Order: sequence, then C-alpha cells, then structure tokens
Amino acid sequence: MKKLKHSKFKNTSVLFEMLVRQIASDTLNNTKSKSIPLIKKYFHKNTELYKELGLYQTLIKERFKSKDSAEKLIEAVVESRNKLNLSSLNREKYNLIREIRKHYSLDTFFKSTVSDYKVMASIYRIFEYKPSDNPAELIRTTGTLLEHITNSTVSNQAQVESNMVLNEYSKQDKDVRLLAYRLLVDKFNTKYSNLSISQKKLLREYINSIGDISSIKSYIDSDVAKLQKVIAKYLPKVDDTILKIKLNESVTLLNKIADSKKVNDDHILRLLHFHELSNELKTIFK
Repeated sequence: MKKLKHSKFKNTSVLFEMLVRQIASDTLNNTKSKSIPLIKKYFHKNTELYKELGLYQTLIKERFKSKDSAEKLIEAVVESRNKLNLSSLNREKYNLIREIRKHYSLDTFFKSTVSDYKVMASIYRIFEYKPSDNPAELIRTTGTLLEHITNSTVSNQAQVESNMVLNEYSKQDKDVRLLAYRLLVDKFNTKYSNLSISQKKLLREYINSIGDISSIKSYIDSDVAKLQKVIAKYLPKVDDTILKIKLNESVTLLNKIADSKKVNDDHILRLLHFHELSNELKTIFK
C-alpha cells in the first residue's frame, strides 16, 4: 500500500494563498504582479480550481461541537469534491503550476509560512486518497481534520469574516490587489482598519519576507525591543494595579515572540495589538 503523501505544489489552497501573498508583496513594492492574471485566469468562479478552493475553505473554517457532525461534514465535502471534473481540475492545476514556474522560483515561491498548513495538507490527502493508499494513514489524517473542525477556540466572527473573503473574491475582477491585502489581514482585529505607520511597516515587512524568514525575524526582534522599551518607560507611571499586571504580562508575551524561531500570522497579530497598546500609552501619558 502506498503512503499518503502531501504535495504543496498541488494543494489548491496553498497555491491560492501563495499567489495572494505574492500579489500583496508586489503591490507594496509598487510592482506589477504577474500573479494577478494567474488568479483571474485560474480562480474565476467557473473553474474547477475555484470550486475545489471553496471546499478547502469549508473544511478549514467550519466548526462543529460534535464529532458526528464533523464526520458528516467531511463526508459531504469529499462527496462534492468527487463530483468535480477531476480531469479538468488536474489540467488546470498542471497549467497553473507551469505558469508559476515561468515567473518564479518554486522553492522561493513556496517557502513562506502558511497558516493552517497542517489542516490544508490533511484535506489534500483526504481528497487524493485512493484505494491503493494506506487506510491507516487515512484514519490518522481524518482524525487531524476532525480535531480541527471540533476545536471551538475559533470565534464565530472569525469564521464569518473568513467565509466572506471567498464570497467577496467571486465578485472581484479589477480589484484583485485589494483582495490580496484583505486576505492577509482578515485575521486581524477590525479595530486595525486604520493602521498606524508602525503597524503598516510591520505588515509590509511581513509580506515582503516571502522566502526570507531571517529578514522578518530580525525585524521582529528589533520591533519587540522597541515595544518593550515603551512599556518600560510608562510602566512606573501607571497607578492601576490590574493594568500594571497586564503590562508585565505583555513584556512576557513579547519575550516569547522574540524567542520563537518561527514567524506566523499569530505573532504579527499580537505585535499589531502591542503597537496599539504602545500608541495608547503614549497618548495617555504625553
């Protein structure tokens, strides 16, 4: 029996996210992105790739409390996936990867960290499962996905916002650049709709770090040091005991971000919050 292997080069959800990140990076650098026509060509609502992307999104974003409901969801999504024109899907995927290879180095293009990568990989393995594959691995992979779907830590609001992204995309044509930015920041709190200069710079560095983890890690370490310096400056001026405790906790959390060897969306989200805190402290004690 064959081993269930994952291929990020053929994972529709990974492909789409990498294209979106590339568009965002190009946009921030005022570069005409070669990924925009690829998204328009391969992910319009009549393509099989678009339909499969929707199925990925369903399994990534939906949440159920019971394992039974989660299993039924997986079964329904797999059934829908099997109804796709698989020959057309594989042809679209092959052509898309071929065009990506024309414009980018695949190793660099796929090097960026992807949120929910483990979940995306599990979905891919379930979608691509064949009778000749190892059924024990299918059970383990399904278990990973079940655990994700029954995890109630993701808020309903986050689910709604994420689902809205895909719905909004189907209406987009000329403004794909806006979509790219939206997809990258849709996890961030809505209070950051008007980002400060420091927050915009952090996002720009993160998006531009595709293929260069050391660069964004160096920037984050420097950013953490600046934020800790601001907190240390204003901490003695705070009289409220609870606020003092929260600020000390913030210093600890910033240390954890600095100590982490990886950089992901959660780190960026937290740093955006800390920048907001920094701005509030400066306003209060100016």
